[in-house]
Amino acid sequence: GWQHFVNMIDRRSGAAGIVYNNTFHIFGGFDANENTTLQSSEIVNEDGTSTEGPQLPSPVHGHAIASINSTVSIISGGYNGAYIDQTWYFNHESHTFTPGPNMLEGRNGHSSGTIADQITKEKFVIVVGGYNGSSHLGSSYSDSTEILLNGKWSTGKTSYRITNLSLVRPNTIMVFFTCFSKLGPALPKALASHSMVEIGESLYVIGGFSPDGTSSPYPMSKEIQKL
Repeated sequence: GWQHFVNMIDRRSGAAGIVYNNTFHIFGGFDANENTTLQSSEIVNEDGTSTEGPQLPSPVHGHAIASINSTVSIISGGYNGAYIDQTWYFNHESHTFTPGPNMLEGRNGHSSGTIADQITKEKFVIVVGGYNGSSHLGSSYSDSTEILLNGKWSTGKTSYRITNLSLVRPNTIMVFFTCFSKLGPALPKALASHSMVEIGESLYVIGGFSPDGTSSPYPMSKEIQKL
């Protein structure tokens, strides 16, 4: 059954966490008792202790985190009085933050993970949904997906495959390409405060809040979406 494992140093909701080297790194969040957005981080160890981590560049909650490689993660978005489009790379070995590329839109309550291209198997960080304060969908919910490509956020990646080579004259070859995949589709509907799970090479988005056209103040989704 469940057993108490450890008390965090700070009370946190809307924090982001990721596993590194058998430890759990937790960043930011909101302490409702103190009505404070947190700038602190902490590291939960296997022995049931928690130690202070480095201070975030700024207080934030409602952000997300995903792995870039074996030592670096990227923290995206959040809220600190405004919807944040900024990202930060965090090096788990040196405990240092480096500014990352700004997302195309500020968002919080979104999710983030790593997905593999089904053709090339190349891995990309992706952010999905969230709140963004926009009214283009009649609400502050976002249905957009952004993918980190070559150090920049994009709403999609179109890939091409060589399908034919033709010799048109001596020393001149005509190359024909076919578009074969595109990543970064919009969600079927706007969504926020959902969860994301990576299974194999796929991502699953679970539940969350979604505007459903009713008067419900908390329009909750029971759908699971797969990418």
